Amino acid sequence: LNPSGVGYGAGQFGFEPAQLRNIRDRIVDPADGDALIAALASAERVGCVMGEPDLARLPKGYDASGKRAELLRHKAIVARTFDADASSDVLIGTKARDWVMRTSGALIPLIRWLATA
Repeated sequence: LNPSGVGYGAGQFGFEPAQLRNIRDRIVDPADGDALIAALASAERVGCVMGEPDLARLPKGYDASGKRAELLRHKAIVARTFDADASSDVLIGTKARDWVMRTSGALIPLIRWLATA
């Protein structure tokens, strides 16, 4: 919440080392990695994106390219609006319900993916 609007997102910060290894193993798994990439694409369609990767290089022991390589360099899996906050125009009246439902619905695949970690 800030003077210009409301930020919104979903995900998880602060993985324990074992959790982070599990997340990374799932990223390189063909089916699981594809599911995460699809979940993040759904989030992106409503303006929720991940920030820049935390690491400059791939973590030791992992080999990947493209989107998987980028995801492996993150220490958290969070998609959020960042600077594209919902303005008061969207958050007043019935528009608010529509915005929350549309945005939340698009984030459900990411929430489900993380819930199975």
